[in-house]
Amino acid sequence: MVGRRVGQCFSSFKVEHLIDFQNRALFLVQMAEHISNIHLPLEEREDQLVWKLTKDGRYAVKSGYYKVVSQKLVISPIREHNRRDVWKRLCKLNIPPKWALFIWKLLHRILPVRVILRSRSLETSVCCPRCLVE
Repeated sequence: MVGRRVGQCFSSFKVEHLIDFQNRALFLVQMAEHISNIHLPLEEREDQLVWKLTKDGRYAVKSGYYKVVSQKLVISPIREHNRRDVWKRLCKLNIPPKWALFIWKLLHRILPVRVILRSRSLETSVCCPRCLVE
């Protein structure tokens, strides 16, 4: 039963992806450590997604924002001399043009997201329109 599920998820995954050819080992050392640290429940049950940064395990935009800010993952605006390079790199990616444009707008901080609109003194709520949480 588990084998069937794994087969469906990893149909393009190959054993060679797990082999450390340099050290002639079946798994990379880090991979073996991760595998041995996996907790297996005694009874079979459905998997569930858990967000570790909230008490109830559900994702919250606020906790996601704090995670990004705490890890300094916020993208700084692109400087003028790098704009051409960014666009060239985006064009080389094998992605639909609308995705490239979206990424370009994201990197240049010109997407009309609520936080940016509010910083430009436009009246908007910073609450999520779906769940009404800030």
